[in-house]
Amino acid sequence: LAEAGDQSLQQSLAVYSSNRSQAFAKLNQWTFALADGEAAKRASPKWFRAYIRVGHAYLGQNHTEVAYKTFLFASTLESGYQEAIQACGRVLWQLPQLASPVATRRMRRFAEDAHRPRGFCRIFAISDVHIDHGDSVVNWANGISATEFKNDILLVAGDLGDTFNAVKIGLSTFKKKFRRVFYVPGNHDMWIRPNTADSTKFKFKDSIDKLLAMLDMCDNIGAEMMPAEVMTDVYVVPLLSWWAASFVGGPGYVPDDGLRYDAFCKWPMGDEVAHKWFLQWNNRFLERIQEQQRERGRKGEAVTFSHFLPVSELPCGGAPSLASGCLELEGQIHSVGATLHIWGHTHISMRSVVRGVTYQQHSLMGAEYGHAAQAKFLKVYDGSLVKEPRSHNVY
Repeated sequence: LAEAGDQSLQQSLAVYSSNRSQAFAKLNQWTFALADGEAAKRASPKWFRAYIRVGHAYLGQNHTEVAYKTFLFASTLESGYQEAIQACGRVLWQLPQLASPVATRRMRRFAEDAHRPRGFCRIFAISDVHIDHGDSVVNWANGISATEFKNDILLVAGDLGDTFNAVKIGLSTFKKKFRRVFYVPGNHDMWIRPNTADSTKFKFKDSIDKLLAMLDMCDNIGAEMMPAEVMTDVYVVPLLSWWAASFVGGPGYVPDDGLRYDAFCKWPMGDEVAHKWFLQWNNRFLERIQEQQRERGRKGEAVTFSHFLPVSELPCGGAPSLASGCLELEGQIHSVGATLHIWGHTHISMRSVVRGVTYQQHSLMGAEYGHAAQAKFLKVYDGSLVKEPRSHNVY
């Protein structure tokens, strides 16, 4: 009768299904737990506990991304905030372990080009495109040669756009021009601005929610946010990152300036801890690359890239120093023997060598968010890593 729509029995059916879902979960019978959780949702679509049951069932199957988003939705329902947010906190630090089926599928791309010989393609880089800063930027991107880079790779070092749709437009445009596009988000990319589709249509509840959506979007258009061996012994290593106050004040430093940087971001672990989450994410791949290097007895060539500054010797320019860098990135760069690192954020196109690594920025935007009508890419690999990377015409 409840399934036929008898309203007086709907909630009773939801409670029954929810309780049985919990029982199956205790027996590690996750398929049955999920089925009963979904039955509870159908019977009572606005009852938070039904979504809690579904989230736990997904988590039991290692579907951490789906579990996290399910718990987030439950937090928006009546009386569900506290229990659901606690569940989010438990799954949050499982996400960067990359043990879910979808993460495993993405990781398979690591070796898809490993058989290709060195010199098979070229690698280019750019940062701080800010594609939503006027039609001139879109026109520049659309004007990139449709044939020059068809066999090549592009590294995009963050701040592609302020919204999900802007990032999607930028990556989709670049993917039409390049064979492979690797990307790390910058601070602008992680914003959830009010009165934009991020808030009104997609309704991202925090910046991890948006990051997960961007990973799905990359899957759909063929862009990548995870490292790969793009030719034999040639590694492209995106380092996801966030700024840390220790970049200025050292370990344990807590700023007392009373300011909040990147206020449009919503980090469930807190602004001061977000960088540790990304470092943990990176470690999963760095360990894989290091193991492969040890097995082969050689480092090969690696180019790493991040949005934020990895060493304090690099100038912040007009960007606030407290929200510009993460010193722990340097150790990750050295761990795979990278001799070239691309970074962004400061809109200062320059090169500097620090402790054996060449750090280079090639920002589309200048300090005042202006750009040349025929701005160029930075060529970082052409037969081998370019010792002094040079700009390359996009037309």
